[in-house]
Amino acid sequence: MPFIDKFKAGSKKKELMSEEAAAKKAEATKKAEEEKKTAEEAKKAEATKKAEEEKKTAEEAKKAEATKKTEEEKKTAEEAKKAEELKKKAEADAKKVEEAKKAEATKKTEEEKKTAEEAKKAEATKKADEKPAAKPAKLAEKPVKATAEKLAAEKVSTQSVGEIVVDVDEAKIKTSAYLLAQQKKSYNDCVWLLAEADLKLSRAFPEGTNPLKDSLVKSVRVIPSKIIDAPLQTDVKTLAESLAKQRIKVQDLHWFIAVRNYIIEEVKKKK
Repeated sequence: MPFIDKFKAGSKKKELMSEEAAAKKAEATKKAEEEKKTAEEAKKAEATKKAEEEKKTAEEAKKAEATKKTEEEKKTAEEAKKAEELKKKAEADAKKVEEAKKAEATKKTEEEKKTAEEAKKAEATKKADEKPAAKPAKLAEKPVKATAEKLAAEKVSTQSVGEIVVDVDEAKIKTSAYLLAQQKKSYNDCVWLLAEADLKLSRAFPEGTNPLKDSLVKSVRVIPSKIIDAPLQTDVKTLAESLAKQRIKVQDLHWFIAVRNYIIEEVKKKK
C-alpha cells in the first residue's frame, strides 16, 4: 500500500476513534445529568415527605394535647360538681340535725311545761281539799266611828284590791333563760330587754315591796292593772344605759330577763 493511502487510513481511524470517544463522553455527561436530576428529585420528594410527616405528627400532637386538655377540664368540672353536691348534702344534713335538735328542745320544753302545769294543778287541788270553808263575815250591828287605826287598815285594804299571787316555777325560768342564751343576742340587746321587762313591772308590785330585789322567791304578789305593756323608749334607754354601767354578767342578764318575762306571762294567763 502506498504511503499516502496508509496515511489516509490512519487519519480516518483516528477520526473514528475521536468520534467514538466524543460519543461516549456525551453519553456519560447525559447519564451524569440524568442521575443528578434523579437524585435531586428523590431528595426533593424525601424532603416533601418528611415535611408532610412532621406536619402530620405536629397536628396529631396538637389534637392529642387538645383532647387531653378537654378531658382534664371535664374531669375538673366533674370533681367540682361532686364537691358542690357533697357540700350541699353536708349542709342539708346539718340543717336536719339542727331542726331535730330544735324540735327536741321544743318537745322537752312543752313536756316540762305540761308537767309543771299538772303539778301546779295537783298542788292547787290538794290545797283546796285541805283548806277549811271560809266563815261568812259577820255584819256590823251598828256603825262604828272611824278611828286612825281603822282608816290605815282601810288604806292597806284598798292597796291590795286587784292583787294576784304568781307562783314562781324555777324550772320554767331556767328553761326560758337557756333558750334566750341559745339566741346568741348581743350584750346590748340583753341589757335593753332587761330594762324593758323591768319597767313593765316597775309599778306592778304592792307598795313597799320588791320581790325581784333579792334572791328568787316562791311566789310574788302582782297588781295586773299596773303592768306597763309598752314602756316609753326614752325610759328604756335611760335604764339600759344605767344597767350597762353595772357590767352585769351575760348569764345573769338571761336569768333576770327570764324571771320578769315569766311573771308577766303568768299574770296574762290569770287575767
